[in-house]
Amino acid sequence: MASGTPVLIITDPNSELIKLMEGIAGVKVCTTWDINDLFSSFKNLLDAIELKSHEQMMNDNQDFITRYFSIDKLVEDIIGE
Repeated sequence: MASGTPVLIITDPNSELIKLMEGIAGVKVCTTWDINDLFSSFKNLLDAIELKSHEQMMNDNQDFITRYFSIDKLVEDIIGE
């Protein structure tokens, strides 16, 4: 995501990953291994990002990346503040 690369996530239907990743630009979450559903989800992901540049993809997720994956967030989580 930080690199602007689209991500297709396959996870369990009740996974916390769904709540975290849904609505993030360039990310599609699937909860099935059905090949037709996966193909459809992948196509929807590609259609959604088709008109976006690599730089746009990186910028779209900058707030999300900073909020959850920054060094400050990591330190905060480790020391419990």
